[in-house]
Amino acid sequence: MAIKYKNLGLNFHTVYIIILFILGLLILFNPFAAILATPYIIGTFFIISAVCEIYLGFKI
Repeated sequence: MAIKYKNLGLNFHTVYIIILFILGLLILFNPFAAILATPYIIGTFFIISAVCEIYLGFKI
């Protein structure tokens, strides 16, 4: 999306996508550890999503 509008920078949405990408790579490359860490990964995802929703709420 940022590339489409040519505003590639380190904004909140870009950081959010990078964090989700890193969590996805963790699950992809280390499935056994991901099984043990699944509650932490899901919790981190929900916390990041909640912060993003709050940010979007204040932005609107």
